[in-house]
Amino acid sequence: MQAGFMVFWMLDGFPGNQLFQPNELSQCLKRMEEIRKCPGYEFVTMASQNPDSVGKPGVSDKLPEDYSWSKQHRGDQIETEFKTIIGGRSRG
Repeated sequence: MQAGFMVFWMLDGFPGNQLFQPNELSQCLKRMEEIRKCPGYEFVTMASQNPDSVGKPGVSDKLPEDYSWSKQHRGDQIETEFKTIIGGRSRG
């Protein structure tokens, strides 16, 4: 597995890339800044392949023990008062 940082870009409709070693993050970011300032370059981005990463890439299926949030039940603890306006007067 190749490790490090890869910068990708499009120049006048043609793709390009440049590889940086794992210890060259500063140089990688500087190169991206230089490319973005040049006319004709588009879609400048980078990807990383970290050999020191812990675990497999991706999202874990395991939730923290105290995790109870869900989209369906979010905000259950907030009390909201609704008022109806009838004939210019507020009734609540």
